[in-house]
Amino acid sequence: MIFRPVHLRKEEVTGKNLTEKSCNAWTYYVNQIYEMDDFIGGLTNRLSTYQEDVVLVIFGDHLPGMNIENKD
Repeated sequence: MIFRPVHLRKEEVTGKNLTEKSCNAWTYYVNQIYEMDDFIGGLTNRLSTYQEDVVLVIFGDHLPGMNIENKD
């Protein structure tokens, strides 16, 4: 098994109309997407080295929501 060192950058979300709580929630969300993208990239690279066919199924429930409304 190959282990890659993880050097993830930390993005910070800010906005003049966002509360500190909202900024923290969006910062967490954005960084989780980045980490998941990095993980899936490594996984698909590893799976591409297999001799046999591989099916990768990824599921996400997208909850809880981020309270985005049409006016936003």
